[in-house]
Amino acid sequence: MHRNAQDRVLTWLDERRITDTSGNRLTKDAIIDIEEVNDWSKFMVLRLIFEGLSNSVDDIFSIKSEKYRELENIAKNRSMIRLDRDGDGSIDDESPVDLRTFRLKRQ
Repeated sequence: MHRNAQDRVLTWLDERRITDTSGNRLTKDAIIDIEEVNDWSKFMVLRLIFEGLSNSVDDIFSIKSEKYRELENIAKNRSMIRLDRDGDGSIDDESPVDLRTFRLKRQ
């Protein structure tokens, strides 16, 4: 479940075009300060577990799943994340990445 959550976090970053300096998808090693994504991942795992246990829309597992979905979204929507985009093992100068606003690039 934790690897699944890890993959989903990296996919979420990729969908928002947050990449390394070569334009490649980030790996787990690019997230230097894992404390920034720990709560996000933890609440995602709990949501997934309770979703799997639920067999009715209004059972206790469904209710708990929705509670953890809300907490997951709060943790996901934190304003900044510090990344190692060039692979040197340290936080880059262009970090932190603002997760709320992005540059618009016209081509």
